Amino acid sequence: MSDPTPVSGGVPLLDPDTRRFPDKYTPQAVLDAVGTVEQAVTDVNTAKGEAEQARTEAVEAAASVAPGEPGGTAQLDEDGKLSESQTPAHLTPPALEATTEQIVDERVPGQVAAVIADDPTVAQAAADLAQSDAGLVRSEWIEADAVEFAVEDDPETPIVSFSTLDLSTGWRWAFAYRDGEVAFGQRADGSFYPDLGEAPAETLASQVVGDSVAENWGAYAAGLSAATARTVSFEGIGGQRSPAIAARQGGVPAYVTVTGNSIPASGTVVVTSITEPDGTALNPLLTVNDSTRTRTVVIGGALCTLTGVTVSGSTTYTLAQQNGTGAIPCAPGTPMVPRDRPSRALTILLGPRNDLGPSSADAFRQPLEKILARYSKMIDRAKRDGGKVILLPVVPRADATADGKANLVILNNALRDLAPQDWADWNAWLQSDAAFTAAGVTKTSQDIADIDNALTPTSFTGDGLHPNAAGYAAANRFIELVRTARGI
Repeated sequence: MSDPTPVSGGVPLLDPDTRRFPDKYTPQAVLDAVGTVEQAVTDVNTAKGEAEQARTEAVEAAASVAPGEPGGTAQLDEDGKLSESQTPAHLTPPALEATTEQIVDERVPGQVAAVIADDPTVAQAAADLAQSDAGLVRSEWIEADAVEFAVEDDPETPIVSFSTLDLSTGWRWAFAYRDGEVAFGQRADGSFYPDLGEAPAETLASQVVGDSVAENWGAYAAGLSAATARTVSFEGIGGQRSPAIAARQGGVPAYVTVTGNSIPASGTVVVTSITEPDGTALNPLLTVNDSTRTRTVVIGGALCTLTGVTVSGSTTYTLAQQNGTGAIPCAPGTPMVPRDRPSRALTILLGPRNDLGPSSADAFRQPLEKILARYSKMIDRAKRDGGKVILLPVVPRADATADGKANLVILNNALRDLAPQDWADWNAWLQSDAAFTAAGVTKTSQDIADIDNALTPTSFTGDGLHPNAAGYAAANRFIELVRTARGI
């Protein structure tokens, strides 16, 4: 059959860098359904095993009182087994088969079908996007009688089956089209289909995510690369708050609308809106200074370049395909996600300094519950594929009032409690004697006064907020100690 056209607004099934399947872009409902099916199959096999064991024990018990034994009443057949007529009704082979069928009919559809039925387009979008890559060879099929159940939706929708299959069919599970062609699935040997070939060799990587504190760290990349034992990239933009940070990192998806609802094969298209899931406007590449910034993003399964041009505090956006062979439909509110980092990456995630003002008059610029929700999602995303996270607190600022300092404690304590296993208090480290030793700096009387006031020592900051060269040198050593202690 011919390849379906990719669904507008679909989430890409294939990672454009690693070509692995399934990956972090796979719709969560699909992943959840896979897990549910696998658990259901395990439960079915467990139930069958328990039933067979019970039947065996019943047969043995009955045989022990067969003719020739005291009180024997049961009759054994010529093979020395209990006859079916004397087997308890609920343990006969037909009864066991009926029990298995009931589990499959009730448990599997009841848990899995409900997930997909809530939004049948999830499976359709994933299947279409798997099929849309002309470079993949698709030639595998499932016999109709191998499908144990099907999720039926619109007859015009070709994807109809989320199938748990007996391993003798060669498949663990698969999405299949009405004519039996496999869209994607997992074979009995554990391999995935379509075949994507060997993934490129993995390079351990780290990334620093945040605002200007993260951005400025880039000047000291060599030291951080050595500290993390990884290549390092910096995803920081000065002045940004948690909504933009989460959108750039990908923990919270951004939804885009473009002129004409289509991204051409070549050239650019104007982005008319970028929003959070709740419709709040986003400015993912907004900067405090005039600049032009670009990021590689994935829309509808295709790699695109998002360009943001900031002039006098206002940013305009355009999108362009990177390897376009045809226009991509882009319905209003199409999800846009950043191209992901390699698996097992280390993410150094900084607290959102710009979400918090210096005083009670300019306190929480974002609701605390929303800050925590965004950071929870960023941490979840960073940990996919074996990723690790080091979560750093918001740095203090020298001009903060007593109220501002109190709010800083509230925010940092909330972030610590959100992910205590990932928390690493670099504020405390920068106030320690060990930090001065690591940076080769002699502590001054002003540094002592700063520490007494819960501030970053002046020797480690040039403006009472951002770390300077000595501050980042001490921070690099701190990251190395944390990474080593945690074995990451």
